[in-house]
Amino acid sequence: MSNYFSTKINVPFREINQEIKEAEVFIHSLNYGDRSQSAEIGDSSYYDCNEFRNAWYSKLKRDVKGYFNSTSYTGVYGDKSIKELMYIAFLRGREIAKKIFSQWFSNDETFVIILPPNSLREGANRSDVRNNASCHIGSWIGFGVQAFLEMEGQKVVSIRHEEFISISQKNIENIIGPFRVIILDDTILKGDTVYLLIISAIRFLITMNSKNHRIDVCSFFARSDGIKTLEEKNEFVQGFSPQKISEKPIVNMRVNDEMYAEILDCQTDSADWTDNEQELMIIQGY
Repeated sequence: MSNYFSTKINVPFREINQEIKEAEVFIHSLNYGDRSQSAEIGDSSYYDCNEFRNAWYSKLKRDVKGYFNSTSYTGVYGDKSIKELMYIAFLRGREIAKKIFSQWFSNDETFVIILPPNSLREGANRSDVRNNASCHIGSWIGFGVQAFLEMEGQKVVSIRHEEFISISQKNIENIIGPFRVIILDDTILKGDTVYLLIISAIRFLITMNSKNHRIDVCSFFARSDGIKTLEEKNEFVQGFSPQKISEKPIVNMRVNDEMYAEILDCQTDSADWTDNEQELMIIQGY
């Protein structure tokens, strides 16, 4: 069983020539623990996330060493193919989405999903963006979140981190009526990346002329020291102004129904399917 964790922080800010305001930021993680080897949280721990990333990177011939990771140990994931690892990441996103859906089901609210920064350079054209995103753990978690929410009838606008820096006019047009901003990350370690996304999200809300400065952060695993860093962040941010609006076309990537059904068939128990997913499986011939 996962150990769900949630906390709230307030980020004070001031728009140019405006009064001081505070953004409410709610941080949620399906799994939570410290760096110790004994910090097993359900089926997942910090080391589980490291081993998963190591296996993923090794399949793509990338350097597996990084922050707080001096080994290349792949644990139970070492003998899995990159396709299997992608499906696992997708299902981790589905688990996040199930939590989102259970807490914030809405008939009239759009979920604006912000994907984490890609660990691969996206390149200059749409083909490079698609190819590199398909090799990124965070993107596959995002695919799982979007696919499940849409399967359950929710309105979703998914925005890549690179598009979030200079928001697309097309994305703005797709956000109709009330909306909720949800920042996604696969693993919160130091908290620095998430904090920068929170700052960008505040600017996004200003750009959208929103009166509601609530932001939700959802991750699969969060380290306790990274959460502590976020809780202690009380920097006063001045001079906020609306973001630049880009006319560049957006790259809308998602897992199609055929692949969704394949993932459910080979990676999950049918007892775990929702009514809508069961209908999908019938339509897809399973």
